[in-house]
Amino acid sequence: MSIFRHGDCWRARVHLNGKAVASKTGFTTKALAKKWHDEQLAAFGDNRVAQPKRSFDELVEKYKADHLGKQSPGTQRRYLLEIEERISPFFRFVPVEGLTLDLLDTFRDKIGRECKPRQANYCLSLLSSILSRGVRWRWLRTGHTFEPFDVEAQNYEWWDDKVYITRFLQMAKAKSKFYRLYYLALASGMREGELVALWKTDIDFGSGRIFVQRKWDLAKKDYGLPKHGKTRYIDFDPKGELARILSEAVGVSRHKELVFPSRGGRPLSRGCFAEKVFKSLAARANVPVIAFHGLRHGFASWYMLQHDNIWALKEILGHSDIKTTQRYAHHSAKNRKAPLDLQTLGVHNPSTLADTIVVGL
Repeated sequence: MSIFRHGDCWRARVHLNGKAVASKTGFTTKALAKKWHDEQLAAFGDNRVAQPKRSFDELVEKYKADHLGKQSPGTQRRYLLEIEERISPFFRFVPVEGLTLDLLDTFRDKIGRECKPRQANYCLSLLSSILSRGVRWRWLRTGHTFEPFDVEAQNYEWWDDKVYITRFLQMAKAKSKFYRLYYLALASGMREGELVALWKTDIDFGSGRIFVQRKWDLAKKDYGLPKHGKTRYIDFDPKGELARILSEAVGVSRHKELVFPSRGGRPLSRGCFAEKVFKSLAARANVPVIAFHGLRHGFASWYMLQHDNIWALKEILGHSDIKTTQRYAHHSAKNRKAPLDLQTLGVHNPSTLADTIVVGL
């Protein structure tokens, strides 16, 4: 029996076959903790934890009903794809007590052969989550954590020369109505869906703050929370160039709410600004042609070069895990003798570099 003090209260932990299967804290007395412990142990002893007649298919259906709705629409689609295309076909008709280590390892080997390492790890992580929920619901006695496959570090594209940014913004200002959107992307690191879902009321010019509280879901054609359901603030200089650019964008928008509306009064589609149009402008500006998402990578890389603060960058980008942000950490050790300063870019007058823009915060 494991009953012990936990701060100012008592905690109970139930063990079965040498493994912890249930735990709860917050009991005001040891007697209450012991009572809960004994009730849980009795439930396990009555075999109400893993019920032989239940199948993996039922476990998946309960997982989707109880857990899937808490995820963002994009995550829901990815989960359902993994479940329907890879996980469920393999474990179909398997009873929950038949989820042996050998069977789980066989599935890992199969996925490793069929998928790239990153995709395989995503699938295995989802399966681990399903099994963990099964333990929580007392359908399973134990879960399983898979050994991940090794994933090679992926390089990302960004404009690592300030001249590239200058040329592109000059070309965008001369040839594209989306110049202000591109400027904001470079200056804030906002995602595509967040840029097109930006409302005028999200910008506080007095304090110099952008409130990122929604995104446009291109698949569902509707608003939703930002990725990971994480809203955030992005600060800017109220007297700086970005403030002027945002003020212009708000002023020219004829939409009641949107800063960057389409002609039909809806959020922009990717095809309008992020695909051929963006790459065509980059080519005409004689700079490396990258994906639009490379502007977000560029913001993050320049931020590390200038500010060297990985935790602040995590919050600005809206990452849920610092490991995602760490892909930019190596820039903090580069060019320390002569740091690149994006405050000296010339954009508004093509013949000079005297004018400045704010790229970074």
